[in-house]
Amino acid sequence: MADWLADNLMEARDWLSADESAPEWKRFTKYVLACEGYSRPSQERVIQREAQTRKVVRGLYVSDARLTQPLGPSRDAFYDLIITGFCIDAISSDPRVFRRCLRNVMSMLQPGGTFIIHALHQCRAYKCGDRMFPGSNLTIDDMQAAMLENGLTHSSIDAQVISCRENAVYGYSGILTASGRKAGRPRRNS
Repeated sequence: MADWLADNLMEARDWLSADESAPEWKRFTKYVLACEGYSRPSQERVIQREAQTRKVVRGLYVSDARLTQPLGPSRDAFYDLIITGFCIDAISSDPRVFRRCLRNVMSMLQPGGTFIIHALHQCRAYKCGDRMFPGSNLTIDDMQAAMLENGLTHSSIDAQVISCRENAVYGYSGILTASGRKAGRPRRNS
């Protein structure tokens, strides 16, 4: 797990080291389970999912998508799955910066690997609290073109917009979600 802000990683570290009774993040786990079809997940299911999540997070890294190798040269074509949510599109309002950052992040994806991204749809800037943050003003076409430029196969790309008109007051009214698979044969882990 990587983030630009060390403070965010500290929050994640606190959650990773918490015992199963820590209540702070359970509402997010319940939400995820509800999206998966468990409208009223049992406490046991919530604890089980959190334990599973804690097990798979193997490291916390400070990262900067603006760098050519965001996690250093040892992570080039390293991961078989990369998920990024509402990060790369919020670095700058310049779509060229988004494309460059996407290229940098995707350099860490191995051939045959899966890439999943969530971004704000057609957002020039969004509001959080009293502050405004940049948005890359992305459309589905922008996202698909950027994914193709970075070696994802055309047939694997799935891009959709999820409407959330009630958030227009914050500067966006849709979530752009996309996924795809990088061309090439997956590496076998030894």
